[in-house]
Amino acid sequence: MNVIRFCGLLASLPIIFSFSVASAQEPSSSPSFDVVSIRQVSSGAQRSNDQPDMEVRANGWRLNDESLFAAILNTYTPSVGNAAFYTVKQVQGVPSWAMDDLYVIDARIGESDLERWQNPATRADLLHSMMRSMLADRCKLAVHRELKEVAIYSLTLTKDGPQFSESVPGAKHPTGGPIPGGGEFIPSDGQGVMHFYGAPLSAVAGVLSNMMGRPVQDATGLSGKYDISLKMASLDSTVGSSGLSVSEVAKDLGLKLVPTKGQVEILVIDHIEKPSEN
Repeated sequence: MNVIRFCGLLASLPIIFSFSVASAQEPSSSPSFDVVSIRQVSSGAQRSNDQPDMEVRANGWRLNDESLFAAILNTYTPSVGNAAFYTVKQVQGVPSWAMDDLYVIDARIGESDLERWQNPATRADLLHSMMRSMLADRCKLAVHRELKEVAIYSLTLTKDGPQFSESVPGAKHPTGGPIPGGGEFIPSDGQGVMHFYGAPLSAVAGVLSNMMGRPVQDATGLSGKYDISLKMASLDSTVGSSGLSVSEVAKDLGLKLVPTKGQVEILVIDHIEKPSEN
């Protein structure tokens, strides 16, 4: 599933005040891909529906006919709080071409990094570091982070506790789109239900953010990966066609949304250029 389409479901962030936090510049000594090929796709090109937007392969990473913004959303994760990923509205200063132009990127790792790459425990951090190095080198990307205090909802447990199941390691699920931060997401199963598989509660909170019109932060204390189903007809800040509000849907899952204020991290694009091709 397209990362932009997925993140389009996510939060709108009203700003009250802000201050800068640590820079997200990538140091020159960071690990990098051994070979990177970047090619812009013609506007009329059509991708096969069964071709994933992004792939982690045995010897590298591939972007298939997607925007650089999608790559950025999968490269950087918030450095404070427990959010699994930045939502679209949490990334500022993105030029229109970075959201509209489509690219194919093939990035391969060197022999010296193969052991870390093929180890699931170290691959995610290595991938993020290599992608930051690639974007800095080929797109001259420079970013910084800011914290902004906003009105939020805190996602907590009801007295009945969670009404969903923890994922079984190794279990097979219907094929969905990868979620930044882990897990898979199917936006609709044809029955008006969206499904999360092997996902942290922070990813579910990200989807609820847009539905509630403000950020939702996970405060459940649950640290596992879960299989969760949400009724799409109900996912709106007003009452949907099913007659249920988002708050009622959350309650059905043993969750509740508590209005409060909190700090949300913003990723600011200071500089980005169209990638050099080869």
